[in-house]
Amino acid sequence: VRNRAQVSPEDRNVRRSKRNKTKPLQFWKNEKLVYGAHEEEGELGELMGDMPVVISVQKALKTPKKTRPAKAARPTIKFNPTALRKKYAIEEGNKAELWDEDEEQIRRIQVVAYAAD
Repeated sequence: VRNRAQVSPEDRNVRRSKRNKTKPLQFWKNEKLVYGAHEEEGELGELMGDMPVVISVQKALKTPKKTRPAKAARPTIKFNPTALRKKYAIEEGNKAELWDEDEEQIRRIQVVAYAAD
């Protein structure tokens, strides 16, 4: 803000707006201007008549955050190679790298595969 002593005589006669400035409304969130009767008295009140003025801005409610249901824990089934050995010929030590969806990482685990002739 400039000091009055520094303001040139031409700038003193400049008319400045007295309009209340507001942020742009978020119409997608249903924000609205609330209008009401003015509280001006005297000559200005007579000139304004019944003209409504902005009293406030009706703010939108915060968008509720959706809560996701917790993932159901899958039962862990232990691998039992003895039951499969009776039916199929299984070689020990066959491991592979597979993506574990629950832990979201690659794990090296024992794999049993069956190939038809």
